[in-house]
Amino acid sequence: MGGVAAQSMAERFIRPSIRSTYHRYTLPDYPTRPIDELTGLPYCFAPNPDLPAVLPRGQNHLREGDLDHHFPKVETKHGGNPVLELPFARMALMNLRVQWSTFEDHHDKWNKLPVIGPMQPRTPQQLAATVLFGLSMYIPPVALTLHNDHFVETWLDALERSRMVESGQIQVANEQEGINYLQWYVMAQEVDHIKQVQLDEFLHTFNRERKIYLAHTLAAKIVERAVEPFEGAYTKAYKQGMLSVRQASGVVRAPANPRDLVKAKLTTGRRFGVIMDAMAHRLAGHRDALLAA
Repeated sequence: MGGVAAQSMAERFIRPSIRSTYHRYTLPDYPTRPIDELTGLPYCFAPNPDLPAVLPRGQNHLREGDLDHHFPKVETKHGGNPVLELPFARMALMNLRVQWSTFEDHHDKWNKLPVIGPMQPRTPQQLAATVLFGLSMYIPPVALTLHNDHFVETWLDALERSRMVESGQIQVANEQEGINYLQWYVMAQEVDHIKQVQLDEFLHTFNRERKIYLAHTLAAKIVERAVEPFEGAYTKAYKQGMLSVRQASGVVRAPANPRDLVKAKLTTGRRFGVIMDAMAHRLAGHRDALLAA
């Protein structure tokens, strides 16, 4: 399998380490929270029969339930990872995944264990893949069962994973932050595969319907190149039935092709105008570079 799945763990992920002394943070040389190597997403907590009903963010059941950030704020903000200095990257990762858990599991057990936040994506490409899998509600098949002084890894079956998504126990804290990064990543791709005639027509036509048609066509071509490196990993997860999206009607299966999912995230509703403007800027820059060559 090509792309991200064929690269080694060291090539794709980096251990966070605090470099800033201003905030007086330090990260001991503890092991990191385990991650799913296919996607870069951390193992979640195993289902807990004592878990109270999910409440909106910012609320808890009299300190009975709480949200755990799988990518903790300190390690994400101050972990010294260069890729998180890219536009929208830090906020995308920090807001990618939260899990509704018992207050005891989150604060009295997990936060007191000698474990730091998970390995982080090392490259823009791996960060895009991790964000995409997070937005597609992928849950790693291995979870963490917490004890007072350690954790053990346990397998989740398909029904358990499905219930965690449908109940809202696993959430995207802020989907727009992930979409912002995916848009930046897509627009940072080379566009030399776009035919000159289509490029010129998109930039200069006054026919709005034609411009919208070309925008969708060109967006699909640019997105397809952007997701090609991790298409194999996405296809593997899709065939295992592990990808879904939340719609107004409920949770449904994600598209079979990552291009279709990314394109839908970038162009749905009011976002279409934003991505059309971004494409116009990107393609105009490409055209100017060709003319200057």
